[in-house]
Amino acid sequence: MVSQNELLKHLNRLNLAQFEEVLFRLKIDPAIIPSSFAEQSIRAIRIIQRLKQEPEGLERLEKTLAEPAISIIGKQYTGYEIEAQVKQIVGEYTQQPLEGREAEKRRLDEFVRNNTSGVLLVTGAAGFGKSTLLSHWQQTQQEDYFIVYHCFSYRYEKTRSLAEAYRHLLKQLYLYCNIRNGEFPNDENGMRDILVGMLREPISAESKGLVIVLDGLDEADKTFEPFFTELSAGVFIIAAARAEEGEEPKYLRNWTDNAHRLYLKRLFRKAISKWLEQIQELVVYSQNKDFVKRLDKITDGFPLYLRFLIDDLRQAADVEQVLAQTPPGFEKYVEQQLERLDELDLPEQRWQFFALLAVAKGVLEKEDIKRLTQMRDRQLRQLHQSWQVTRWMQITEGKFYAFAHPLLATTFASQLGDDAEDALQNLIDYCSQWQDHHSAYALRYYTEHLRDLQQWEELYAIARDEEFFTTQQQQLPDESDLPLKTVQLALWGKAKTDNVLGMAEFLLVHPQRLMQIAQESPLEILRAGNIIRALALADKFAPRHCMLWYLLLAWDLAIDATQNRENMEQAWEILERLQQKDLPRLLEPWMKDCAIYLLVRLSVATKWTLINLSRFILSDHSLAELCRKLAEEGEFAAAFDTAKQIDNSYEQSKVLAETRYLQTNQTPTILYQYRVFRSSRREDVLTETAKAQAQAGNFIAALNTVQQIGDSYEQVKVLIEIAKTQPNPENFAAILNTAQQIGDSYYARIEVQYAPHRVQLNFIEALDAAQQNDFLSKRALVLTEIAKTQPTPENFSAALETAQQIDSSYYRALVLTEIAKAQPTSENFAAALQTAQLINDSEDRAEVLTEIAKAQALAFTEIAKTQAQEENFTAAFKTAQQIDSSYYRALALTEIAKAQPTPENFAAALKTAQQISSFNRESVLAEIAKAQAQAENFTAAFHTAKLIDLSFYRESALAEIA
Repeated sequence: MVSQNELLKHLNRLNLAQFEEVLFRLKIDPAIIPSSFAEQSIRAIRIIQRLKQEPEGLERLEKTLAEPAISIIGKQYTGYEIEAQVKQIVGEYTQQPLEGREAEKRRLDEFVRNNTSGVLLVTGAAGFGKSTLLSHWQQTQQEDYFIVYHCFSYRYEKTRSLAEAYRHLLKQLYLYCNIRNGEFPNDENGMRDILVGMLREPISAESKGLVIVLDGLDEADKTFEPFFTELSAGVFIIAAARAEEGEEPKYLRNWTDNAHRLYLKRLFRKAISKWLEQIQELVVYSQNKDFVKRLDKITDGFPLYLRFLIDDLRQAADVEQVLAQTPPGFEKYVEQQLERLDELDLPEQRWQFFALLAVAKGVLEKEDIKRLTQMRDRQLRQLHQSWQVTRWMQITEGKFYAFAHPLLATTFASQLGDDAEDALQNLIDYCSQWQDHHSAYALRYYTEHLRDLQQWEELYAIARDEEFFTTQQQQLPDESDLPLKTVQLALWGKAKTDNVLGMAEFLLVHPQRLMQIAQESPLEILRAGNIIRALALADKFAPRHCMLWYLLLAWDLAIDATQNRENMEQAWEILERLQQKDLPRLLEPWMKDCAIYLLVRLSVATKWTLINLSRFILSDHSLAELCRKLAEEGEFAAAFDTAKQIDNSYEQSKVLAETRYLQTNQTPTILYQYRVFRSSRREDVLTETAKAQAQAGNFIAALNTVQQIGDSYEQVKVLIEIAKTQPNPENFAAILNTAQQIGDSYYARIEVQYAPHRVQLNFIEALDAAQQNDFLSKRALVLTEIAKTQPTPENFSAALETAQQIDSSYYRALVLTEIAKAQPTSENFAAALQTAQLINDSEDRAEVLTEIAKAQALAFTEIAKTQAQEENFTAAFKTAQQIDSSYYRALALTEIAKAQPTPENFAAALKTAQQISSFNRESVLAEIAKAQAQAENFTAAFHTAKLIDLSFYRESALAEIA
C-alpha cells in the first residue's frame, strides 16, 4: 500500500479526463466534490477524505490509479479545447488582485444564501472588474456549491461561439448529474433544449447546490438567450455583461425579467489603500492619504487604469515623480505610454505591431505578424523582452498575440489613428491572399471584415467559393461551424440590401454546405491523424450509428496495433469510451451483422475479450452468431466466454454444441458453408437485376428474374422491393402467386449440395431456426405490402396465414403488428398483443409491445382524423379516447377540434396535452394554438401560446396567430 501523499501526488498529476474517469470508477458522485474549476489539489484532497471514511477506500483508489485504462486516457474527449481555453482565461483573472470589492462579494454570497434559486445579473462598464470578481468569487464557493463556469471572450474563436458555450455547459452539467458521455446534439437548439430540461429537474437532496456562472455575454458571437424557463430549488445563475447603469443592451434584453441586479461602480479611496497594502513595493504609500487621494483623482477609481498605473509605479525608481507626471484619464495615460515607447530602443515596426493587434478581431499568430510587419524572429524577441510592450499583451504559447483586455484594443486603436486605419487595410489585403498563406486568422475573420466594410460582392464571392470552404475544413478541422457562419454572413448581407433573389441563393447554399460537412467520414479524419475530431464527428451520429463508428475506428487503429503501441492504446481508449455510453441494443439486421464482423476482427487483431460490450449491444440470437464467427476464426476461448452471456438456454446449448464440434473437428459447419454459397456472384447479380427492373416499372421481367434466383431467402427480399413500387392492379395476381410459390428451396439445395456431411451432422438441426423465422417473416411482409396496395380480404388473409406459421413469437408479433398497421382492426392488434406476451426475452418483449403501442396510437389517430373530416364527430371522439398515448391522443383531438372548432373540443385537446412529457407537449400545444387561430379564436390561441416554454415552438405558434 502506497502512502497517502503518494496517492495525492498521483491524483494531482492526472489530466481532467483521467480525473473524471477515476471518480466514475470509484463511484464518487462528482456533485459532492469541488467542480473542475477548483484547484486540482483541493479536489484530490476531497477524494482522499471521502475514501478514508470507508473500509479499504484508499486501497480501491490505489488499484484504480494503477489500471492501464487510466494511464492511456489523454486529451481525447469532447470539449477539451474550449474547457482548456476557459480555464486559462479564468486562471489569468484569478492572478490579478481583487481589492475594494468586498461589498460586491457579500452581495453574491447573500444572493445564493438567502434565495432558494434565481438569476443575478452583474453589469458594469468595460474594465470595471466583472470577470475578476466572478473568477475570484467562484473559488470561494467550491466547498458549498458545484460551480459550472463559462466565459465568452473575443480572444479565441471557440470562446466567442454560442455552440461551444452550450457544449461546455452541457459537459459540466453532465458531470454534476453523474451522466457519463451524455448527448451533444449537432445544433444549438438541440443542446439548448437539453439544458432547459436539465435545469427543470429537481436536484438530488445529497448533492450540493448548483451555481452556473456566465461571464462576458457581450463578447458572444451571437446573442446568448437564457437557456432556462424555470429553475428548480438550489439552482442559481449568475451572468455578467458590459452595460452602463440603467442601460439594457440587446444581449441583455431577455435576461432582465425577475433578475436580481448588481452594478459595479468605481473603486473608492479605501479600496485603493487596501490594494496598495498588497504590493510590497508600494505598501509604504498605503496609509499616505495624500498619495491615495492623488491616485484616486488621476484614475477616477477606474480598476483597469489602477491596475496598469500601480504596475507602472512598482517598476519606478522614483514613485512620486512617476505619479506626478501621470495624466488624468485612461486614454491620456495610454497616449503618454505610447510616447514613452518611442524613447525605447525597439524595432521601428512596433507601431505596426500595436496597430495590428488593435484592429484584429481575434488572436494573430506569430507568422501572420512576421508577414504583415516584415519583422524577423530577432526583432520579435526584442519586443518580448520589453515589459513596457508585454504588459499590454496576452501572449500564449509564445506565438499567439492579443491585447490583454478588449478596452485596451479600442483605446490603442483610437490613439494610433492613421496607423490603425492603415493596419486594418493591410490586414484585410492580407486576408484576401488566403490562397497563398492559408492563415487561420484569414479563414476565420476575413468575411467579418468584409461585412463591417459592407464590401458585399467580395463577401458573396467568398461564400460561393468552394476552395475557400474546402480550405476552412482542411486548415481548421475542429471548427466545423465556420463554413456555415460564412454563408450566414452572406445571407445577412443580402437581407440587409433587400435582395430577395440573393437571399434565395444563399438559402440554398447553406443546406448544401451542411450536407458537405455531414458527408465527412470519421474514418478519413482518423486516418488524417485527428482522433479528437473523428470521435467528435462520430458522436454527432444517432446512438446506434455512433456505436458502429466507434467499433470501426477502434478496428482501424488495431489493425497494425502490434507495430504501433500508441495505436493499440487509442483503440482501447475508444472501446472504453464506447462502453461508458448509454448503449442501446442494435435492432437492424445490417447493424447487427456489422457489429459482429467488427467485434470478431477486433478480437482476432488484439486478443481482447469484448464480452461486456457484446452483451450490451447484441440480442441472444446475435450473440450466438458472434460465438459461431469467433469459433470459425479459431478464437474458441472468446467463443465460449461469449456463449456464457446468452440468456436463452436453447440458443446457448445449440451454439455451445456447435463450438465444441468445431473445436474437435476444425471444419466449418454446414450453416457456414451455406452462407458462403448464398453470397455467390450469380445470386447477387440476379437480385440487383430484379430490383432495377421493378424500380423501372417492368414488373413482369422483375418477377421472371425472381423465379431464376435459387435462394428463397433472397427471393422474398426482392419481392418486398417489388411490392413497394406501387404495381398496377394487373400485376397483383402475379406478385401474389410468386410470393405464395416460394418454398423452402434452400433446404432442398443444402441436402443435395452437402449430402456427404449428413453423417457428421444432421443438416436440418444445423440450420439456424432464426433464419427460418426470418424467411417466413419476410414472406408475410411481402403479402402485407401487396395487401396495403390492394386491400382485399383475401390478401390480408394470406398475410395472416403466413404469419401464424412463424415459430418465433418475437418475429410473429412484429409481423402481426405490421399487418395491424395496414389493416387497423381491433382483432389484428389483439392477435399481435397476444403473441407479444409469449416472448420469453424481456427486452425483446418490451421492444415489440412498444412497437404495437406506437402502431395502435398512429392507427387510431389516423382513423379519428378521417372520421372528423367526414364530420362523424361522435365516432371520432370515441376513437380518440381509445388511444393510450397522451401525445397521439392530443394530436387526434386537435384534428377533431380543427374540423369542429368548439370550445369543448379544444378543451379536451388541451387537457390531454398537459399530460404529455415536456418536449412533445411543446409541439402539441403549438399545433393547438395554430388550430385555435385558424378558427379565429385568437384570445384562446394567445393563451395556449403562453403555455409553451420552448422559444422555437412559441415563436412558431405566435407567427401563425399573427
